[in-house]
Amino acid sequence: MPLTVTIVTPQKKVVYKLPVDELVMPAEKGEVTILPGHTPLLTTLGVGMIRTLSSDERINFLVSYGFAEVRDNQVLILGEDIKPASDLDLELSQKAKAEVEQAGMNKVLGEIEYANYLKKLEQAQKEVELAKLFKTHGPATQPHQKKPKK
Repeated sequence: MPLTVTIVTPQKKVVYKLPVDELVMPAEKGEVTILPGHTPLLTTLGVGMIRTLSSDERINFLVSYGFAEVRDNQVLILGEDIKPASDLDLELSQKAKAEVEQAGMNKVLGEIEYANYLKKLEQAQKEVELAKLFKTHGPATQPHQKKPKK
């Protein structure tokens, strides 16, 4: 029995009950791989890539913080910001990162503002990394692409 994955943000439902054989997600302290029959789990998510794999398809998403619950072969991911990897644009990501860096340099930040700045910077850096990865590796790693059959 495959896993069913639902991914939502405060703004929208990204995927609903997507059947997958395997899911890898960026927990706060490292990546976690979820397979059918996994023990119940509740974890916080950091910034990184959610990778899903089924027999004929790979789907990847950039997640920026959130929570995940695994129970009874169902995975629910609640994220602040989740984008399909196919939506990442390297030039736009680099521009956004530069804007975040510039905003942090133009003023003195208190403790809370500095923590928020570091969070935004981490998100921007990860988005640039993943946009570069998908640009260099081409469509084989893009979401919603069929894996080549052997």
